[in-house]
Amino acid sequence: MKVEDKLALDQLQAEVTRQQGRRITQEELLGRLVELGRAELRRLAAAARPASAQEIRTVMSFPLAGGRRTREEDIDRDVYGLRR
Repeated sequence: MKVEDKLALDQLQAEVTRQQGRRITQEELLGRLVELGRAELRRLAAAARPASAQEIRTVMSFPLAGGRRTREEDIDRDVYGLRR
């Protein structure tokens, strides 16, 4: 288990313990997480897969709050200093 995942599990355990008013073991917590994963399998699988090229294009086409569209060329220039 990655260190950051272990820390997140510890924090989740502490929060669930606080909300329930009783100590919950990590074994019990992991069992509940597995149950949730089974119940929400479609959402879990969707969150675990990388975005498709079409999904990326769709998100990139959303307008910014200022009403301007973000173009890939602008991002490349601003973030990486690249020109196409």
